[in-house]
Parts: sequence; C-alpha cells; structure tokens
Amino acid sequence: MSQAREENSHCLKICVHGAKGLMKQDIFGLSDPYLVVYQEVFERDQDIADIETTNIIGKTDTQKKTLNPTWNEKIETEVDQDNEVIIFDVFDENRITRDDFLGRVAIPLSNLGNEDISEKSFELGKKCDDTNVSGNLILSFAFVSKLEREISRQKCWLIDTVHRYRLENQIQILTNEACVDIMEINMEFNDEETDYFSFDDERKTLKSVNFLTKVQLVRRLLKFLFETSDISEDDTTKLSAWFHKVLEENLDLVPGILSKLGLSDPQFLIPDNLNIKCFKTEQQMFPKYVVMFRTLILPRFKSKRSLRRFLNDWAETNQEHVNEEKDKTCEQGHDNNGRTIFINHNSKSVHYEEEEEDVKDEGNVTKTVSFQLRRNISLIDPTLWEGDDDDLIGSRELNINEEVKDIIVRKELGTLPEGWEEKVLEDETILYIDHRNEITTREDPRFLDPKIAGTKTKFSKDYKYKYEMFVRAINRLSTSDRLFDILDIRREKVFADSFKLIGNLGKHEVSRLRDKLWVEFNGEKGNDFGGLSREWFDLLSSKMFNPYYGLFEYSAVDNYTLQINPDSRHSNKDHLLYFRFIGRIVGMAVFHQRLINGFFIRPFYSMMLGKKIQLADMEYVDAEY
Repeated sequence: MSQAREENSHCLKICVHGAKGLMKQDIFGLSDPYLVVYQEVFERDQDIADIETTNIIGKTDTQKKTLNPTWNEKIETEVDQDNEVIIFDVFDENRITRDDFLGRVAIPLSNLGNEDISEKSFELGKKCDDTNVSGNLILSFAFVSKLEREISRQKCWLIDTVHRYRLENQIQILTNEACVDIMEINMEFNDEETDYFSFDDERKTLKSVNFLTKVQLVRRLLKFLFETSDISEDDTTKLSAWFHKVLEENLDLVPGILSKLGLSDPQFLIPDNLNIKCFKTEQQMFPKYVVMFRTLILPRFKSKRSLRRFLNDWAETNQEHVNEEKDKTCEQGHDNNGRTIFINHNSKSVHYEEEEEDVKDEGNVTKTVSFQLRRNISLIDPTLWEGDDDDLIGSRELNINEEVKDIIVRKELGTLPEGWEEKVLEDETILYIDHRNEITTREDPRFLDPKIAGTKTKFSKDYKYKYEMFVRAINRLSTSDRLFDILDIRREKVFADSFKLIGNLGKHEVSRLRDKLWVEFNGEKGNDFGGLSREWFDLLSSKMFNPYYGLFEYSAVDNYTLQINPDSRHSNKDHLLYFRFIGRIVGMAVFHQRLINGFFIRPFYSMMLGKKIQLADMEYVDAEY
C-alpha cells in the first residue's frame, strides 16, 4: 500500500461471508444464527472481554436451521485504527426465550495493519467461562481511502440516475459504443475544472466535481447531457411512437419542425437517430433539440391528438409575431376609483391627462407629458410576462424612470439628516453613511423620524415570550438531516428560476420546504452556510414585490408599503399561481428566520392575523375614501 493510501486509510470495508461448525442449540440439532457487528473504543491495557457493546454498525439476516450460514453482508465504516475494536457476536434466534449466544470474534484494528484480508477464518471465542461455543467466522477486510469511498458513493448515484431517468442511449452516444455497461465507466474527481462534468474518451472516464448531495449530482448530470435539469423520469416510449406517427401522417410539418430546431437534414427525425425526453414541469415548454446527444425534449402530452395539435401550432407559429412589440406606446385604462388613466409603456409612467404631440423642425413627432402620478396604481408593463423558451417571465430588463422615482421618494421622505450621505453600489444596493459617527447602514435614517415611520412600538416582555415560543415550535418541525436544493439560480432571473423550482411543487412535496436550504447561484461556486440563502431571499423578495410585475401596488399614503393589486389578472393569467408561490416564499422566510425585502399595509397584516378591518385602515387603501 502506498504512503498516501496509508495516511488516508480511515474507511474500513468489512465483508461477512458466513460461518462454519456453529454450536447446536435447537432440539432438532440445528440453529437459526444471525450476526451483530459492533464498533467500540478501547484502551490498550483494557481487556476486550470487558468492553460493553453498544455501538451497532451492522446486523445480518437470520439463516434458518443451519450450522453453516452464508450471509455475504458488506459493511463500511469510518475507523480509528489505533483506538478501536470491531466485535462480531453470533446469536441463535429464539421466538419465545432469549436469543442464545453462539460465539464472539473481537479484532483490534491495530492488529490488522494496512494489508487487505480476504476470506480469513477466525475462531469463535467465549464471552464468559460458563458458555460453550464452537465454529469459525469467515471475514474479509479492506482499507479504503476517503477519496475512493466518495467516488464509489457517487458512482452508485450515477448508476441510479442513469436507470431512473433512462439515459442509456445518451451514455452510448457519449462513449461512442453501441453496447456499453454503465458499470464500465470510471469516475474521477476534478475540482479544478470550471465545468461540473467532462468525459475522457480515451480512458472512458467521467470527470466531475465532488458533489455534496445526490440531488446536486442528478441536476448537474442532466444539465451536462441536455443543457437543462428540467427533465422528467417518465418513460417516453409511447410519446416517441406518437411523435413519429404524427410526422408520418403530416409530412408537411417536417420542414417547419426542422426550421424551428435549427436542423436541415430530415434524417435527424428518423426514429433510429432520434431520442425523445420530456420536460418534467407542467408549464408549457417549447421543444428543445440537443445536437450532441441527438435528443429532442418535448412537453408531456396525454394523447396523440394533443401532441398533433401542439406540433401544428408550434411549427406554423410566426416567430416575428412572437417577438413583435406593441405599436401603441400609450394605453388607456381606469384606476380603482373609475377615473381614466393613461399608461405610457415607454417611460413606465401613469398620468391622468392625455399626452400632447409637438412637431420638431425635422418633422419628427415628440411627446410632452403632463402627468400626475398616483401611487396606488400599478405601473404594469405587459411584456414582463411574455416568456421565451426557457423562462416563465420575459428576459426584458425593467427600464424604470429613476428620475421620477427619486423625485417621489424625496418628496415623501424629505432630505437626509445633516451629516448623512446616500451611496448606491454597482449592484444597486443603497447604503447610508453617517460621517459624524463613522457608521454605514442599509437603514434609511429618515425612517427614524416619527412623522414618517410613526411612533416607536414599546418593547413588551409578553411579545418576547411569544416570539421565543414561536421559534421553539418552528424548531420542532425542522428536519436538520435533509437538504432542499435551490440550484442553478440566475441572479438576473431569480424570480423565474425560483418559481420553476418552488411554484410547481405539489401539495405532497410542500413539506420539503421545511428542510435545510442549500442555495447555489448559476456559475458561482460556494457553500451555503446561511449567507447564500439570505442573499437569495433578499434578491427574490425585491423582485416579487416590485409593482411593475403587476402583482402588488403601492399604498395610498406612501410609495414603499404594498398591497395586493386587485387587477393583477390583467397583467398575468397565472397570477393566482404566483401569489401561491409568494405565499410559500414568505412562509419559508418565517420558518427559516430570514428577512424579506417587503413591507405591507396595516390591513394586510390584520387579515393575516385574522383580525377585523377597522374604518381607519381604509386610509392605506384609498386616501380619498
């Protein structure tokens, strides 16, 4: 064994092959033996017979009516070779009375050295002087480095993923072999690579980073094969037959489908050359073709008729029509009180007077806007909800009129106190610097003014006690041994990616949100020990509660507290699904004790607590009421 192997040998593989010549205990001259394996700590001057066995690391099945049982049980455990002993106790199982002791083998790990032992016979010994034992135990030992053990563990994950998602065809294409056994593919860790997976054709080796969980490996493997991890486990045999049958019956669809997929040769659509997979999300997704693995990814369909209808609509869709922008720059509508308003989609502004046109010398038309902003109207840009092939929410950036926004804020809050400075970072984070006390904070000092923020709530011991009891109740529901993975989240599209992951969870899966969170942003490596999840909540909440998505609108008294937009259905037909998603995020923030970047009106909190709405609460909804 090499020097490096000797220094890292802290994992022991044990194979219990069986036993021979055990003591007869039953009245018919046979026994029902089973084996229990213990791992205990002992001192060098301590008698092994005096060690109390409490730490069970393995137990075999019971072999009925035999004195020469065969178990072939394998056990892996982390060991300390200098201070631990492995104890094997054999018992005869009895249904009524106590199980009979058949013998013991105690092996101090310091006696094994670093050499592997294969099918060696160990004589069974007594536990005390008044017991009769006989026979031998056949065991094998092998020391494995932590790295080898981790590779073996992730190799098992890989094999399970290939069978679970039916990826045999893609693996054959990857290895350039018609018939390849996944067991023949080697795995190797390569944490220096920027990509999560790569394949060495010459060595038939799949290189990957060392994943912490099986979920991470599965998602990254699917991303490596299909450029997306949103792949279903469903068997696509029936869907594949439907797809090729539809093409046979409707040959006029072939040119349109080839054009959409960016292909030129119809041979790509022949059954022998095409693999089909499904998106797992219920959201309608556009087909995606992965050239490297000759795989077409389709939405899921319940019948051939629905597939035919989808292919007809998709193949004949005019792409220019999908990307066409609205010709009208100003749209007429009504506010909550029935007054006529005009929404300018270019400037993202709302006004009560219609824009007037002025003509320049060159003859070009320009707009002069006379408007009065009303804060309880949502400035909805309908293009925000137009999705592309990958996103539920469009990728168009929000071009908010920052000058108008700053004017409103300063009018509401006034100037900063003397000695304070406001600084905006590159990521749009706003910091407030107190030059007198040399303090930097994210909290706006103007909110300390009672005229703006209201009177300060008095500290109550009763509230503190209720809060502590609430936290204790939450901790009792937590599951610290499991992880809920939030992976591949793009910072610029945190709303869309998070909705795909959490918004589509079924009722039976919602309990997973109580698991410990593990967040990874796309293209960024890091270990989430709390910081990444806090950042995810902050980024997501700033997007969720943005009034420009049309789900929420500002209150009637300020432009930082929010209420639900009663006309949200006009901005997004799936607005109820998004509200359910936002409710889950708020619940996760409360459960995991994370802050969210959102403030609601007082009646909203009253409804959440089940309290009655008072007449004074209507001020926050409509100041003119």
